[in-house]
Amino acid sequence: MLNLNMKMILISWITFTLLNCRNISIQSENYKCNKDIIEQKYIINGAWKYGIYEPQFQMYLDSAIYYCPTLASAYQQKAMAFFKCKNYTKGEYYINIACELSGEYFDYRAFMVCIFSRDYETASNLFISLINERGDNHIMDHKYSFYLGLCYIQLLQLDKAKTIFIKLTENTTPHYLDYFYLGVIYYNLFEFDKAKICFQKSIVEYSQFSDAYFYLAKIDENNLEFEGRKTKLKLSKELLLNRYTINEDNAKYEFYPYQVNIDMINWELDR
Repeated sequence: MLNLNMKMILISWITFTLLNCRNISIQSENYKCNKDIIEQKYIINGAWKYGIYEPQFQMYLDSAIYYCPTLASAYQQKAMAFFKCKNYTKGEYYINIACELSGEYFDYRAFMVCIFSRDYETASNLFISLINERGDNHIMDHKYSFYLGLCYIQLLQLDKAKTIFIKLTENTTPHYLDYFYLGVIYYNLFEFDKAKICFQKSIVEYSQFSDAYFYLAKIDENNLEFEGRKTKLKLSKELLLNRYTINEDNAKYEFYPYQVNIDMINWELDR
C-alpha cells in the first residue's frame, strides 16, 4: 500500500506529465468536476496548510489539477508560489494556464510580470490592454496605471511615466508611493527642486520612509548641502535597519524599483 505522501508524489508526476504532453484539454467545456469540493479539499484544507516553500504545497495543487484540470485557482496558486520562489519561468507558465481558464487572473498576471519577472515591456502591454478593457481598476492596492507608470520608469520612458504619476498624485487620496515615484522621475530628469517636494510629500504620508530620506540626501549632495546629506543618510539607515521601507505586501519577496538597500546607504556614508 502506498502512503499518502507517495500517492501525492505519484499524482504530481502524472499531472506534470499530462501538462507537458498536453494530453488533456484544459479548456474543454465537456470536462466536469465539482470545483468547490476540489478547491476546499486540496487547496484550502490541503496546500494552504503548508508554506509555499514546502513540497506538500505544490503536491496538493497537483492533486487538485489531477482531479479537476479546469480549476484555474490551482494553476494560479502554483504560479504564485513559483514566482515567490524566484522561479519566474514556471510562474509564467502556470499563470498563463490560469488565464486561459479564467479572465479573473489577467490583472494578477500583469502584476507578477511587472514586479516579479521584471519584464516591463510585456507588463506594460498587459496593463494597457487591461486599462482599455476594464478601466483603471486596482490590483494589490494600486491602480493599473501605477504599474504601467513603473514600467515606463524602468523602460526610461520618463515623460509617459510623469504624466501618469502626476495624475495619480492629483487624486483625492494619493498613496505615498505615488509621490515617491514622481520624485524618482523628477530626480532622473535633473529637476531636483520638484523631486525634493515629491519626496517630502511621501514622507508626510509615511513619516518613517527610509527610501525617501535617502533620495533627499542625494538631492542635498547635488545642492552642496553636505551636512544635511549626512544627517539624512544616517536617518535613512536607522529607519531601514528598523524595516521602515516600501511596505507593500510583496516587497518581502521582491525589491521594488528604486527601493534602497543597506549597501547603498553604507556606500554613500563611506565615500
